[in-house]
Amino acid sequence: MVVSKIEGHLAISKLERRAAAKFYYFMVVNVFFGIILSGSAFQQLKTFVSSTTALGCVVWLSDVVV
Repeated sequence: MVVSKIEGHLAISKLERRAAAKFYYFMVVNVFFGIILSGSAFQQLKTFVSSTTALGCVVWLSDVVV
């Protein structure tokens, strides 16, 4: 609410409304980017695990054949 007071709003209802709006926007942006970043991180992890499993099979087969 301090930031809203600095903006110059005098009425308590306006201060509360502006503070609630700032909190709402903060939460929406954080949740949006949190979901995007965690989804891409899990996708990369899935790709890495599947590629290392395939690489491990190739290395294991090359040891068996030699």
